[in-house]
Amino acid sequence: MALSDIIQRIDRDADSEASELLAAAEEQSATQRGSVTAEAEADKVALLAKSAHQSEQDARTLVAAARLRGRDRVLAEKRVLIRRALDQAVASIEALDDALYAKVLATGALKVARGGEIIRPASADAARLAGTLQSALSAVGLAATVGDPAVDIARGILVQGDRVRAEVSARAMVDANRSELEALVAEKLFGGDE
Repeated sequence: MALSDIIQRIDRDADSEASELLAAAEEQSATQRGSVTAEAEADKVALLAKSAHQSEQDARTLVAAARLRGRDRVLAEKRVLIRRALDQAVASIEALDDALYAKVLATGALKVARGGEIIRPASADAARLAGTLQSALSAVGLAATVGDPAVDIARGILVQGDRVRAEVSARAMVDANRSELEALVAEKLFGGDE
C-alpha cells in the first residue's frame, strides 16, 4: 500500500474516531444538561414550596399577633370600665346622706375594732360626721370615742387603738374586696367575660 493510501486511511480512521468521540461527548453533554436542568427544576420547586410554607407561617403569626393585640386592647378597655365602675361605687358611698354615710363607716369600724379604740374622722369628712358618727357607732354596738380629725387619711375614719390602726373608708372597703368586686362588675357589665 502506498504511503498516501496509508495517510488517507489514518485520516479517515481519525475522522471516524473523532466523529464518534464528538457524538459521545455531545450525547454525554445532553444527558448532563438534562440532569442538571431536572435538578435545577427540582431545587426551584422545593425552594418555592419552602417559601410558600414560610409565608403561610409568617401570615399565621401576624394574624395571631394581631388577635392577641386586639384581645389585649379589649381587656384593657374592660379593666378601665371596671375601674371606673368601682370608682363610681366609692363616689356613691361618699355621696350618701350624712347619717347613712356615718352608719356605713360605723359598720366598717365594728369589723376591725377590738375595744377601747378612738375613732377619728378624716379632715375632709369631720364636719359632715360631727353630728352623726357617735350615734352611728352606738347604733352598731361599738363603744368607742370620737376623737380629733385625722389628717393622714383622705376620707372616712381612722380606727386607732392599742391593738389596731385601720382606715375605714369607701376606698379602703373597695380595695379590700377588689377581686370579688371586679368579678361582680365584670359579670354585670360583660356577662362574666372579663
